Amino acid sequence: MRNEQGFFLLETIVLGMILLAAVEVLGLYYSIEYMRRDSAAETTALFLAQEQCARVAAVQNSAEILPEGPLAWLGKTPCPIVKNGYSFQVESTLSKNTSSLNLQNLETRVIWSEGSKNKQIMIQRVIKCYEK
Repeated sequence: MRNEQGFFLLETIVLGMILLAAVEVLGLYYSIEYMRRDSAAETTALFLAQEQCARVAAVQNSAEILPEGPLAWLGKTPCPIVKNGYSFQVESTLSKNTSSLNLQNLETRVIWSEGSKNKQIMIQRVIKCYEK
């Protein structure tokens, strides 16, 4: 039996276990990387929505009042915003608040695509208007 050639069964099992562990580690790495990219896109979308809300609130508190209806991104023509490898579309709508004349409702929606899935976040805010 000293002249045997090839692998023992135990060596084959150990090698298989090592390969299975490596596949699991790569699978975990893929999942973590996907979650990191998804989180970065959601964070960027949230900051874009907050930036739009802050701009509208600042304008509504000045002497210049924005009209009700759809609003462009930061007062510019609507265009996709490219950040972190994603293309974001920001849509805002300003409407009257039924409870007070000096208040308006602002709804800001940020839409982006991730592969074949469309994702979006929406922020709703009540804004006080400038009093003349």
